[in-house]
Amino acid sequence: MLAKQTNILNAAVLVFSRYGYKRATMNDIASEAGVARQTLYNAFSNKETILRAIIRQMTDETIIELEALGNRNGSLSEALDLLFEHIARKPYQALK
Repeated sequence: MLAKQTNILNAAVLVFSRYGYKRATMNDIASEAGVARQTLYNAFSNKETILRAIIRQMTDETIIELEALGNRNGSLSEALDLLFEHIARKPYQALK
């Protein structure tokens, strides 16, 4: 993913957290990202596309982290704690 797209997605997370998905506008996201609206629309066609990209990015990051955890030698209890951290606690904190 391009740095510009990553910047937009990070800005969108902040805007969605601040206003909620329904009240957030593409203009809010463009302003937060520091890009022109046309630049935003060139990268993402609408809010739903942005939300899907955020979910995809978070899922990809979680998979990478969980695969790295799978390569560690530890107890079952430690593995379950780490799995819970990445599947439940981190997404909850992100939504909060």
